[in-house]
Amino acid sequence: MPLGRVIAGFSRHTVTSEFTNETHISAVKSSPCPDARVSRAHENLGWAQGHQQPTGEGTQTPCGIASVLQRYALKARARLTGPTQFQALLTSKPAARSGRFTVHAIRNQKSFARLGIIAGKRIVQHSVTRNFLKRLIRETFRHYQRELGGYDVLVRVRRSVARTEAGAARTELTSLLIGLAK
Repeated sequence: MPLGRVIAGFSRHTVTSEFTNETHISAVKSSPCPDARVSRAHENLGWAQGHQQPTGEGTQTPCGIASVLQRYALKARARLTGPTQFQALLTSKPAARSGRFTVHAIRNQKSFARLGIIAGKRIVQHSVTRNFLKRLIRETFRHYQRELGGYDVLVRVRRSVARTEAGAARTELTSLLIGLAK
């Protein structure tokens, strides 16, 4: 009987065959990755190694679309904030009314106009439509805010507006705001 390899911890008599099914595995482990979620032995070699820096895309670009949006956005000072400002407008008599909108307006002590929007869930059930209407109202107000200087304006939505009738809703709101400015 041929003498086989000697495996640590076993005597020559227990391991006597050259044809064992055991393989040699290195006891040396690879160094662990400091921020790895998976140990390095199972890491995908096709991926880039180490920490990845964010790319210079999106809102981080200095001359991207974000700067254009900020230039034309409705400023924070032109918005009504807080329940007391809304309550003062809600107790006033409506200045103008149409099929889709009710507009309340009172004089403020400032040189610029401020806007408040109420689009209730009972009137406009879907949040997508509510947000669309708020954007439409803000954009229309932004175009006429110089003419409305010195007023606090509250626009209440009376009925839902589909996107297909957005043009008609915009012209309706424009006529209400121009009527206030006169």
